[in-house]
Parts: sequence; structure tokens; C-alpha cells
Amino acid sequence: MTPEFPARHGAANAPLQRDCPGVLIPADPYGRLRDTARLITTAGEQTIHCVATPPRSLRWNVWRIRTDLLLMPNGDVIATSVRRDDALDPLVFVQEMWCPVPGTVRATKDVIRAIRHPALCHFIRNVFADFRVFEDFWKAEAGPDHHHWPGGLAVHSLEVVQAVAEGLDKVPTVGDPWSQDERDLGILAALLHDLGECRDNGQPLPDIAELQRRTMELRHLGLIHDPFSRLHGANPRLGRALLALWFPRQRFPASDIRTRELRTILLAAHRASVARAKVPMCVMDAQWPA
Repeated sequence: MTPEFPARHGAANAPLQRDCPGVLIPADPYGRLRDTARLITTAGEQTIHCVATPPRSLRWNVWRIRTDLLLMPNGDVIATSVRRDDALDPLVFVQEMWCPVPGTVRATKDVIRAIRHPALCHFIRNVFADFRVFEDFWKAEAGPDHHHWPGGLAVHSLEVVQAVAEGLDKVPTVGDPWSQDERDLGILAALLHDLGECRDNGQPLPDIAELQRRTMELRHLGLIHDPFSRLHGANPRLGRALLALWFPRQRFPASDIRTRELRTILLAAHRASVARAKVPMCVMDAQWPA
């Protein structure tokens, strides 16, 4: 920002907030950034006017940025400087009110923080940096046969994660206790197992079950493609195990990770969540310790 900018725009005494971290989403995320955009910070969401062009982001990604904000007397907020910062975790800026079921966002963030492997942490951040997932994961409906109400996808995913985590707390009847990598993979696979149910450009999945299943699988692959490519490049062992959990009909090389046993726990948790999904259920604090 040049020194004469505030004076030239009639805001010589307007307060300036410097180096504000957040996520920037264009009014039309499928198009080019226009004059206005949504800025989402830990304090909330606001519409801003951009006089500085953000640096290019990765394909499909929201802009993770640091910006200088000029607070105009008429209430407008102007971004005078925008700097890309891909080190920011997009999940930090997810708003609690995005999911209609109270407590879901907070509880899901707690689950994600339990994942320890750096490569898997980086993967899940990259998945939620996709603007098709960043916000809609919390608002979307699940399939037509269960959790078919706004926020149902996030609630179903959380219920499955909770059940999988409980299953992994138990010692297997055969073999050694679950390793940390197996626990991380089980939790991550459970959280994103229905990722393909995020809406495409705001459009829900078709209500025809078989068509929806095929569409969901294709969309799941599309949404994880870029993050998974980076994960597989950094750690092929974890990448192949994750695909084996989501797409068991494919053949993968033998591994020390017990994907078949993990898959059994994941399927049981999914079916249990579907069976009790008759009405929306609030996530109570008593269910999720701080």
C-alpha cells in the first residue's frame, strides 16, 4: 500500500489492521477474483473489497493469505495488501455455525488434532484447503438413505470416527496392538470416507442410489487427487494403505499396515451410524472430552 492510499480514498484516519491471517474466497469461486470476496478469519466472516490482486493459489484451493485491512468510515473493509501463506491451516478458520448441528465442528477439529503423522496431517489440511470441501463438508447432506439433512455429512463422519477410535482402543484378538500409523489411518479414512458427498458447485448428489454411489466415488477421487498425489510422493506406504481402506476392490502390494482389519472396523462403524440416523443428533460436550 502506498502512503497516499488512505488520503486518496478519504480515509486518512481510518484504522489499519496489519498482517491478518485468514482464508479468502471469491464471490464466484469457480471464476476469477472480482472486486469483492469473503474473508474468513478466526474472528468470523466479512465481505471485503480487494484493491490488491492475490498471488495465484493452487488449483481448486482457497487462498490462505495474510492481508492488511483498511477499515473505512462507511463500514467498508478494503484489502490493501494480500500475501499468500500456504503454511496456514485452513481448519483453523472453519466456523462453528457452518454446521447446523451444534458442536460438530469443534468435535471434528478435536479428532483431527489426534492425528500425529506429519504426512497425514499435511494431507488433511490440503483436502480442506479445497474450496469444494472447506465449507460444504459441514453443510452438505449425506446419502438419501441416511443423514439426509443439512449438516448430515459432517455428523455422520464424526459418528463413524468416534466408533472407529473406540474400536482402535481395544487390543485386537489376533496380533499386536494397533500402531500409531494404523490409528492415524483409521481415523483419517473414517473422517473422509464419504467425502464424495460434498456438493459439486452447490448441487446435491442425485437421489438415485446406484447413480449416487458411482458419482460419489468419482467425486471422492477428484477431491483427493492433488492432496493424495503429494501424500503418495512423500510416503507411498501410507498412500497405498489409505486407498486400500477407501477402495478395497483394488489390489495393492502387501504391507505391514492391517488394512483388511481396519476396513472391518470402519464398515461396522459406518453401518452403526446409518442404523441410528433417523433424526439429527446434537453432539454433547459429555460425549467429547476437551
